[in-house]
Amino acid sequence: MSSFDAEALERAAKAARELEGSKHVKQAVEMSKREQNVKAKEHDARRAEALADSERAKAAQIQMAGEERRKTIAFERKAKEVSLSRQPTHPHCRAW
Repeated sequence: MSSFDAEALERAAKAARELEGSKHVKQAVEMSKREQNVKAKEHDARRAEALADSERAKAAQIQMAGEERRKTIAFERKAKEVSLSRQPTHPHCRAW
């Protein structure tokens, strides 16, 4: 995504021409710089929030995978216990 905005550049050029003769040029430039800084900080904040959201989603996915693995292990353990409990305990008995 490009941050170049042709319309903004045109507006800035027009404003610069209008301000050339003004005694408030320095103040207008400073105000414009502050506005750009605010916009940059807002952009950075949105980007940081998006990154944090992504990291939270990854953490949740890892947690869910771990929970599913624990459930699978518990199920396999229970199935093995049931299988072992059905085996004959006497050595001369036939298996089912």
